[in-house]
Amino acid sequence: MKCLALILLISATVGQRVDGVNYVEIVDGSNLQINMVYLSGGEYVMGSPTKERGRNKDEGPKHTVSLSPFWISSYEITWDLYELFLNKIDQKRVENRGPINLDIDGISGATVPYVNYNQPGHPVINITQYGASQFCKWLTAKTGDYYRLPTEAEWEYACRSSTETTYSFGNSGRKINQFGWYKKNSGGKLQKIGLKSPNAFGLYDMHGNAAEWVLDNYDP
Repeated sequence: MKCLALILLISATVGQRVDGVNYVEIVDGSNLQINMVYLSGGEYVMGSPTKERGRNKDEGPKHTVSLSPFWISSYEITWDLYELFLNKIDQKRVENRGPINLDIDGISGATVPYVNYNQPGHPVINITQYGASQFCKWLTAKTGDYYRLPTEAEWEYACRSSTETTYSFGNSGRKINQFGWYKKNSGGKLQKIGLKSPNAFGLYDMHGNAAEWVLDNYDP
């Protein structure tokens, strides 16, 4: 199970929308939208069993976690949307005509990949956790709904989609080509979002391709 790294999923907190209902967030001033999936939460077993094939030591011990209901984006955030956030920062720089704020420029922004992955439909990469959180703050202000990164426990719950198996689709990796990108079937390249099958919760690219930042601190 992957749970940490370079790109971005977003979560929303219960209370701002109708509980139990998925919704689509239309981003004002663009033709972009975010599909948000409602997850009921509750108790689940977090972590992997000690005898699981390929298991790392930091995947345990298994323990029960209780989660409140929340929403999570069905797709990873793409460059199309993240660039709206970056363009807003650039616009403020021009309007203020002041020195570049390195706290924003160097940390909130993104380092554009050498290869052309910053294309429509590709997930955002090369951003810091702080930059991802600043994007969520911008999206909150723009939409009026509260957005944040998912916690590690929320991410694993979303990825497992009510399973306790090695993958969300079972213990065998035979179906991995149906659900995820990895080195052999991707040509070693980042792929567009949503080209593989979703998990049982309707979430795409939870296995392979790129990984996601989470809200809380990773402490092995």
